[in-house]
Amino acid sequence: MESRRLLTAAPLGATNLDTGEFLLGTVTVTPVLMESNGALDTESQNWSQQEIDDALASITEGVNWWGGLLDKMNTVHDLEFVIDPTFANDPFETSYEAIDRPSTDFSRYVGEFLSAQEFVGYPSLNHAMLRFNDAQREKFGTDWAFTIIMVDASDDPDGHFASGGFAGAFAYSGGLFMVTPSSRPASTIAHEMGHIFWGLDEYSGGLPWDTRVGYYNSQNLNAHDNPTPGFVQETSIMRGGNALVDAYNQVVSPESTLALIGWRDSDSDGVFDVLDVPLDLDVVGHFDSDTSTYHVVGTAAAVALQNQNSSGIKSDITLNEISELQYSLDGGNWTTAAVIGQNVADLDLSFPILTPFDTIQLRVIDGDTGITSPVVDGTVTTPAISDSSLRGYVFVDANSDSIRDPDESLLSTTELQITHVNGSPLYSGVVDAQTLDDGEVPGQVDGAVMTADGAQYAQDVYVQISQNAGNRRVFHARNTVVNFNVDFWNENIALETAFAEPVGEVRMTAIGLSTTGTSNGSYARIEAYDSNGNFLSRMTSDFIPATETSEVVISDPLGRIASIRAMGHAKTSIAISDLHFGINDTVTTSSDGSWQFAHLAPGDYKVNATARNLIHQFQDSTIDLQVGAAAGELIALPALIGDSPRHNPQLAADVNRLDQVTPYDILLVINDLANNGARLIGQNELVGDAVDVTNDGYVSPADVLAVINHLAEQASFSGPPPQGESIPAPAAAAAPSLTQARLGTDVASTDSSLPGETASNPTAAQTSRESVHDAALTGWTNDHPLSSILDPASTETFTTTGAMVNSAGRATEDESTDGVKTDTRRGAMEFASHAYSSDTVIDLKTPQKTDNSTTDPESLSDRSLEIPTEESSFESDFEEPAGGKLI
Repeated sequence: MESRRLLTAAPLGATNLDTGEFLLGTVTVTPVLMESNGALDTESQNWSQQEIDDALASITEGVNWWGGLLDKMNTVHDLEFVIDPTFANDPFETSYEAIDRPSTDFSRYVGEFLSAQEFVGYPSLNHAMLRFNDAQREKFGTDWAFTIIMVDASDDPDGHFASGGFAGAFAYSGGLFMVTPSSRPASTIAHEMGHIFWGLDEYSGGLPWDTRVGYYNSQNLNAHDNPTPGFVQETSIMRGGNALVDAYNQVVSPESTLALIGWRDSDSDGVFDVLDVPLDLDVVGHFDSDTSTYHVVGTAAAVALQNQNSSGIKSDITLNEISELQYSLDGGNWTTAAVIGQNVADLDLSFPILTPFDTIQLRVIDGDTGITSPVVDGTVTTPAISDSSLRGYVFVDANSDSIRDPDESLLSTTELQITHVNGSPLYSGVVDAQTLDDGEVPGQVDGAVMTADGAQYAQDVYVQISQNAGNRRVFHARNTVVNFNVDFWNENIALETAFAEPVGEVRMTAIGLSTTGTSNGSYARIEAYDSNGNFLSRMTSDFIPATETSEVVISDPLGRIASIRAMGHAKTSIAISDLHFGINDTVTTSSDGSWQFAHLAPGDYKVNATARNLIHQFQDSTIDLQVGAAAGELIALPALIGDSPRHNPQLAADVNRLDQVTPYDILLVINDLANNGARLIGQNELVGDAVDVTNDGYVSPADVLAVINHLAEQASFSGPPPQGESIPAPAAAAAPSLTQARLGTDVASTDSSLPGETASNPTAAQTSRESVHDAALTGWTNDHPLSSILDPASTETFTTTGAMVNSAGRATEDESTDGVKTDTRRGAMEFASHAYSSDTVIDLKTPQKTDNSTTDPESLSDRSLEIPTEESSFESDFEEPAGGKLI
């Protein structure tokens, strides 16, 4: 048996009562040898060491017979048994001499054993045994577990139980236990083990030929009473007498017998049907050409075949796992991208691809069975997106050709909203006990009708607080026998909900309850039905500890869910606090630019796309799409790059749009930042000063720097022209830009992105916005006083706080006693080294503007510039995005 099966959790979908649903994988076998102590019955049997050794040898031979049979069948499967000899080497002392009693007394000594192992308080002996077997499974890390109760019959005259029941061995199906006298041969152990995994007796006196059980709910076709004309009973381990011995010696059994224990291969591919189910892969992958790295984000999971057993717990179980994520380039060999080793996995992976390629395929695989997921296709420029009703991606179409090139970025934070083609919204709603009044739930809530379905219960559903559910408001059913509301839902009472229209998805919040004598927690199950009442699918939660919550989601790829039933599973009860139904009609693209709408009913729809950054514009922002039964084609949405509504395309640094750039433009941007903070420009602020100097869709300190740099460049070319015939003096050296020499970074190529919109190929900034802003204001004004570029004839008055500007344009100490001083010398001013928070306001004391777009610089005189003396920072307004710093 493959090593990965050992020391793992229970199979995916198995509850603590599912210890033997089909015979594959690894199995813990616990022999318990019963030794009477004379407390109640006269002691007639005693185990010798040789008898113990013989018993263990017989058990080992009997269970491994099944492994030998499997090996003959040319499949991919293995079977391994782990035998725990603890209770064989040290037989359990019981008050009863079992062989001297009828077999029907087994519950007395089996009950003593379970009590001694502290498996008490359960509603039945079988329930307690399943919990013991589950503990053994967990202890030894196997898929299944069962127990063999062996009673000493070495000194019994006929080696049989006393009359009144079975003379020899017998067993209980579904991973429970067998009881056998020690006198029975290994072939009997093999036969009874068939029962453990749902095999049926085929001899006279057994169950009839039309009985159906097992994972496939298979029919007992090899039973002796099969009336089919020409029927000939085949040699089988589940027959009796010589036929059983012949099957054991020949290591054979018919297909119909083996189907009962899960061994059925309908397509003859070497994988039994129970595990021949494709894995699920729901991912988006894209290639970053700058780094030659492929990124994959999403989920992968093994998928269980629906359990059709007419008996037992009916859990949907699989042994499959996600062994690896693999990729293939241009149809070539499959290469391992990542080793996973889980049955359910969240994926967020990156791996290098250094070989040039055009197309790529992704899949996950189970290494033992070879079962894979459907392939997800992509190209070097097209993301690989798993099948969905509607799916696509958004990219920045820099060259406006509607085709994504490797250097064109995938676009995040684009919002897409779906409606019916006529513009009406998709049906959805919520029924939440937290928002409903105590008492009976109204007849309809968002078009949903709730009813209780169970014998001895009224159909009405109620809302009230439940202490058992952690003092939450939950839905209740009314027991008509005791005339009392109960807060639980289980196999006897289900919460049914019918919807006004079929939906594609239902989400339920289930709360674990402590079920007396059963479990300190719950399993929740939802079943979905179409409008004709036909069963669609079901979903079962993992174990939910008492008072904790779990969201259970059920979906249908074609949006056909007309009603659901919700209840506890595996002998447990749950509380329910809310139901959400219908798909989310709005999605936002992430860094891979992808979008999907899943679980839509076939029909015509309309999708509207809105980029969060207003410089990204769609030629056709609304598109009509049709959904069919198959997955939709990949839809590319190219976003063109336009001007920000708050940018001046004629002269970027001219913030007030007066065809000139002055220090006042700096103040306008700073004031905007102080009042509104650094931000992405929204739809609610399309009109106003052109504060987006960098034309990136954001207002940030980078826009202040852009105006400062413009003024610095402008100042470096100022001065009187040459006169007369004299040789003109050399032109003044260009003013230094705000480069690494001054700021420790190159701000000329500063990335102005902020938290929010990102692209897949960004250039990460290396310096924080606030430090650049502070250094820029200080450095530029020290070397380029504004007096050098202001109108020399100006005599404007400025009021400043904390720093004064002298006639030479240099800062002087503030000598005022009130923190404010006025300098009337030719209007010169300079910014002190100062960082401003969103609470800082530079008050220009400007008369009311006559429109929303400009400010008259001629009215600058007689205004004051107030700068707080307390130093503050933009730091609280910014958050560094992953992969770079804000500047």
